[in-house]
Amino acid sequence: MDFVARKNNRRDIRRSLGNLPRQLSDVYEAALRRIANQNQEDTDLAERLLSWIVCARRPLTRVEVQHALAVEQADKRLDEEGIPDDQILIAACAGLVTVDRESSIIRPVHYTAQKYFEAAFASRLPRFRVAIASACLTYLSFDDLGDACELDSLLRRYALLPYAAQYWGDHVRGEPEAALREEVVAFCRDQPHITTWYRVLHRLRHGYELDAASLARVTGLHAAALLGLPETVASLLRFQDVDINALDIQGETPLHWAAAQGHEDVVGILLGHATVDANRSSLYGRTPLSLAAEGGHAGVVSLLVARKDVDPDQNDPNLGITPLWIAADRGHIDVVRLLLGHAGVDVNVKDKYFGETPLWRAANKGHEEVVREILKRRDVNVGVRDRHYGEQPLDRARAGGYKKIIEMLETHEGAAPDHYYT
Repeated sequence: MDFVARKNNRRDIRRSLGNLPRQLSDVYEAALRRIANQNQEDTDLAERLLSWIVCARRPLTRVEVQHALAVEQADKRLDEEGIPDDQILIAACAGLVTVDRESSIIRPVHYTAQKYFEAAFASRLPRFRVAIASACLTYLSFDDLGDACELDSLLRRYALLPYAAQYWGDHVRGEPEAALREEVVAFCRDQPHITTWYRVLHRLRHGYELDAASLARVTGLHAAALLGLPETVASLLRFQDVDINALDIQGETPLHWAAAQGHEDVVGILLGHATVDANRSSLYGRTPLSLAAEGGHAGVVSLLVARKDVDPDQNDPNLGITPLWIAADRGHIDVVRLLLGHAGVDVNVKDKYFGETPLWRAANKGHEEVVREILKRRDVNVGVRDRHYGEQPLDRARAGGYKKIIEMLETHEGAAPDHYYT
C-alpha cells in the first residue's frame, strides 16, 4: 500500500482504487496516514474538510465549504481573508476529495469513501458535530444578518447561509445541544437574527418571502420548538419575557409548531407549564392535536389527548373536520386507534363541504387498516353518502379496486344493497 500513499493527485488515487477494488480500506487508510504526516496546519484543514463531508446533511459546493472553513468561534462577520484556497483544500486531503466540474460539489473521490470516513472518524464524530453546529450558529449570527437587508443580496454574499438556515437545528439536536446550550439560547433570544433565519428558511421551503409583519411574529421559542430542541425550550421558558403562547401570524403557538413536527420531548416540556394553552385553535381552525394527527405523530397525540383541557373531537370551524377525520384521511392507523379509544369521538363526523366521513375518506384512499379499525365501532354509519355524487364508502372502494376493503364493507352490517351502486 505504500505506493498508494505516495500518489499525489486525484487521477492516480482513482486509478489505484480502480485496480484494487478489494483493498479500498487499505487505500483510504494509506491516504489518511499521508494526511496525518503533513504539517499540522494542513492536517487540521483536511480533518475539518472531511468532517463536513461526513456530517453534512447534503452535498456541499466548493464555495459553501470554503465559507464553512473560514468560520471561527465568536466571529461577528465573514472574514474573507480566512477563506481557504480550494486547491489547497484538495491538496491537503491527499487526493481523497474532488470538486465536481458541473455542480461544483466537493465530494469523496470514490463512492465508497463516505462510509469509510464515517467508520474511520467514529470516535471523533461527536466533536465534529459540535464544531459544525457551532459554525452554523456563528454564521447565522453575523452582524450583517441582523439587518433588514435585501434577501437576494444576502444569499449572494453569504454562500453558506441557505445550508446553515436549513440544517442548523439538525446539527444542534442531540449531544451538541447540551455542549452549545448558551450559544443556542443566545441565538434564540436574538430576535433580529431569528427573523433573518426564518426569512431564509421560509424562502427555501416555500419559494417566496414572508412580509415583515409575519416574520416579526416568529419567536425564538417557535424556532426551538420547530427544530426539536428540548433543552433550549426549557432554558427559554425560564426567562420572564418569553411567552409560551406567543402567536405567529397564523395564530399558532410554539406548541402548534412542535406538535406538527412530532417532537414529543418538546411537546412534553411545553405541556408541563401551567400557562400553556394546549387546545388553542389557530386562525385556520388548527389545534396542536389536529396538526399532530395530520402528521401521524402518535406519541404527541397520546400526550395531548391525555389532558383534560384538550378536546379530542374538536371540530375545525372552517372545514368541519376533526383529528379523527384527518388521521383517517391520511391513513395514520396508530393515531386513529388512539382517537377511537375516546368514547366522545364522533366516528361519523362529516366535513362541511362534501359530507364525507372518516370511513368514507379511508375507503376512498384504500387505507385498509383504518377501515378495519373504524368498522369496530358499533355506531359507525357504513351507508353514509357524500353530498356531491351520493356515493357510499363501498362505492369508493369499488372505484379504487380495493378488494379487501370491498369485502369488509360488503359483509358489514348496515352495508347498502348492490342496486345503490352506480
